[in-house]
Amino acid sequence: MVKKAQFRIQQMALMIIALVFFFILVGLFFLGYQYKGVQSNFKEMQKEQAVSFLKVMRNMPEFSYASKDARAKSICLDWDKINIVASKSSNLSALFPVASIKVLKAFGDKKIPCPGENCNYYEIFNSHQDKVEEYETYACFCTKSSENSISYDKCRLGNVIVGIKK
Repeated sequence: MVKKAQFRIQQMALMIIALVFFFILVGLFFLGYQYKGVQSNFKEMQKEQAVSFLKVMRNMPEFSYASKDARAKSICLDWDKINIVASKSSNLSALFPVASIKVLKAFGDKKIPCPGENCNYYEIFNSHQDKVEEYETYACFCTKSSENSISYDKCRLGNVIVGIKK
């Protein structure tokens, strides 16, 4: 009778240990599933950050174009301001919440880095991080020009490329 009771106690203890291991395994699978969800949410938030920065950049006084035309003011970037900011871009990490900002004024295969003659490409900011994923959008780049004492806005279409750490 004593041996039978001891056997049942051992059997119960093994069942409790097996249940504990089972719940630990279930918990590990659940945590793994949650971790994948957190990773995908993080990537989605990074993408949203890059896209929202592209929208915010047009309204930043450092880049926005001051025009009499309200439409041009709201959607265009000032090429001259970009030139100034890019030349002074020694420590802009506090200003920009992204890994890199590049501006391509004209379409085509050939990027001519600025400063230079007929340049069309600025790397405004680069944090030199590894594994940067880039997002781009179209933008209008304007400068003030004058001919025969007539002042006018000269605008071109281009790309703004924002990189975020992968």
